[in-house]
Amino acid sequence: MEEVKKQDLPDVQKGIPNHFLSIDRVGVSGVDFPLTLRKKDGGEIVVDSVFNMFGSLVKDIKGTNMSRMPETLMGWIDKPLSGPNFEELVKKLKNKLESVDAYVAAEFKYYLNKLSPVSRLKMVRAYKCKFTGVFKSNYRFYQEVNVPITSNCPCSKQLSLIDKKKGIGKGAHGQKGVITLQVKCSPNSVWLEDLIHICESSGSCEIYPLLKREDEKFVTEKAYENPLFVEDITRLVSIKVMGLPGISWFRVKVENHESIHDHFATCYIERTKKGLKWEPSYRGLI
Repeated sequence: MEEVKKQDLPDVQKGIPNHFLSIDRVGVSGVDFPLTLRKKDGGEIVVDSVFNMFGSLVKDIKGTNMSRMPETLMGWIDKPLSGPNFEELVKKLKNKLESVDAYVAAEFKYYLNKLSPVSRLKMVRAYKCKFTGVFKSNYRFYQEVNVPITSNCPCSKQLSLIDKKKGIGKGAHGQKGVITLQVKCSPNSVWLEDLIHICESSGSCEIYPLLKREDEKFVTEKAYENPLFVEDITRLVSIKVMGLPGISWFRVKVENHESIHDHFATCYIERTKKGLKWEPSYRGLI
């Protein structure tokens, strides 16, 4: 086969487009990558992640240089990529693309050891998480956790009471809920473990990956004694997040997968910090 030199190959993407219209985001999505994360305890964990990487494109260039995106990501194949150095990846991508901005998002499952509440047996639990870095005039970093919890309905518990003084009743419908917490934060200010703990501690009861009989008794009774509406959970998470340092914006979504209704119960709170005050805002999904 005849050897072809790089300089002899046409660079079509640098050509003139058919339509002169700037593009907001163009790049690659669904890039599988073995991501090494730093943990709060000082250790490291390697997780399977999926990356989306984009930059904008000016109106007079036909296409972006797609290969530079996974090429940039390979710089982290042998070193951790967490909040503190995510900015470095985003800025390197921006420079390689010769773009005015860059967007990088990594979705992954974060594994933590979790002990059963009574038997104290250890089991691994996976949490769906996401890092997002955006550079456009300045750098912004977002973390996201998705945490399942148990939710018991206060209304059904009250309706089913047969002895209100003793709190004895015939039950309360319970369901699994999922808390999605997104925060805009400065690097090193908050760990995934902190956000996960806030969510787990805000439901009627935590969900455990391993339960013996004594554990089942504990979680059933705890959830019954701590009934919460989806609104209660959303407010609890929000109040706790407001007390964390380094956070300037957050969005909480709580969705209960109802057990006696043919729908989900869903609630949102979103706030931006301005000075010392938290004010309502709406940025939409990150």
